[in-house]
Amino acid sequence: MDSKSPIGVFDSGVGGLTVLDELIHRLPHENFIYIGDTKNSPYGEKTDQEIIDYVSNIVRYLEKCDVKQVVIACNTATVNSEHVADKKEPEVIGIVYPTAFKAINTTKTKNVLVLATPVTIRKGLYQTILKKLGINVYAKACPKFVPIIEANKMNTKESLDAVREVLEPFKGQNIDTVLMGCTHYGLLAKEIKEVMGDVNIVDSGNATYEVVHNSLQKNHLLNNTKEPGHVELYTTGDVKTFKKSMSWFNKRIDSIDFISV
Repeated sequence: MDSKSPIGVFDSGVGGLTVLDELIHRLPHENFIYIGDTKNSPYGEKTDQEIIDYVSNIVRYLEKCDVKQVVIACNTATVNSEHVADKKEPEVIGIVYPTAFKAINTTKTKNVLVLATPVTIRKGLYQTILKKLGINVYAKACPKFVPIIEANKMNTKESLDAVREVLEPFKGQNIDTVLMGCTHYGLLAKEIKEVMGDVNIVDSGNATYEVVHNSLQKNHLLNNTKEPGHVELYTTGDVKTFKKSMSWFNKRIDSIDFISV
């Protein structure tokens, strides 16, 4: 495995770009290939078998690209990725465990609200991890959030109304930490704070970086060149729509293209 090989990152759409954003920021010399599977988005309303098939297809495609590591920047895909979890080359890293432990180390009141897609909430992995370590967990599926974000409608009345509808019942529960169980949801942090007040927002970017970095270092795969890395973005859907929905993303991009996986 070559240290200059790219890191593969994928999500059902643009949400995983919040993870890629952090990885580019913290690992500026690494090369990245990002896949937004917008053709099949949102994953949160698909069956487990459909999601397993999507994960298999994308991981297989990234293997053909000779990536040195695969980051599943999607919670829904992560909870349906047991069939690839034991891969060694390339190693596959999911984001649920790093994000859960970040929330556990953040909360002071031990009251954590998990916001995620219907599939992630139904699978219950976040709830299981948090409860085992003494956290009082509130969990809520938010199916309206991803379509709003994919349509780039953050910071609008529509986004605030959707967030308010979900969060109003949880006010007054001494919740001090909101765990974003979907990589899209970090883009609604402003609305969440407006409704919930002074809460900690835990998303997957920083937590996942720590696992990615430690793994690359352990396996002697860090790219130690001094040149800025190359970033390729791909979508399985319409390129123009993809570009519009990710207009908030301001890290370097070398190319955006369509792929079929």
